[in-house]
Amino acid sequence: MKLTYEELEAKLGATEAKLTRTEDLLKQALDRILKLEEQLNKNSKNSSKPPSSDQKPDSPPGEKKKRGSRAGKSRQPYPPERINH
Repeated sequence: MKLTYEELEAKLGATEAKLTRTEDLLKQALDRILKLEEQLNKNSKNSSKPPSSDQKPDSPPGEKKKRGSRAGKSRQPYPPERINH
C-alpha cells in the first residue's frame, strides 16, 4: 500500500508529536529521580534531620540474635511438695 505525500506528512507530524511528549515525560522522570536521590543521600550529618532517622547499616547474614534465654541459664524445677494440683 503506497501512502500519498500528505499521508506521510501527517504520519511524520504525529510521530514528532509523540516523540516530543515522550521526551517531556523522560525529562520529568529524570528530574523526579534526581530529587528522590537527593533525599536518599541526606542524613543527620548533612541536613537538619535527627540522627534517629538515619538508615541503619545492614547486619551481615547469620549474625541475627538467637531467640530464647541465655545459654547455661536453665530454670530449676519446683520441688514436689510445692506443686499444687
